[in-house]
Amino acid sequence: MREITRFDMTQHATLQRVAKALERIAASLEQLTATSVAPVVTAQQVNDQMGQRRARLERAAVIRLNHERLKEYPDGNPKRPGSAAWHLFALYKDGMTVGEYVEAVLAQPYRSTTKDAFEALRWDIDYDFITVSVEEEEQTG
Repeated sequence: MREITRFDMTQHATLQRVAKALERIAASLEQLTATSVAPVVTAQQVNDQMGQRRARLERAAVIRLNHERLKEYPDGNPKRPGSAAWHLFALYKDGMTVGEYVEAVLAQPYRSTTKDAFEALRWDIDYDFITVSVEEEEQTG
């Protein structure tokens, strides 16, 4: 470290610029703290909200079989007999909720997951074998 023994004008000018920059930073920080900042949302809060929405959807979304489309198939099941997809389709009951369907899929002896249930739902909706409609939940109180 060098010992400063005499006044150096270049150092003085540099220190003045640094001091002015620090004053501007301090003013900016005051402005930032004075303004309202949106609250930070954690990943856990987002997951909780998504879980609540999914639970409401599973309670309120009702599955309806498209009987007109299913008439084309002898047993009313458009999937290949004996396949995993055939077993998943056989679980549908007209008027059941999405949550009931997911529970039925998870209760099967072969290995099925919630993801499998939702993929089956999406596929069957896309091919017009079923429809899913959200019915209003009954208001209590």
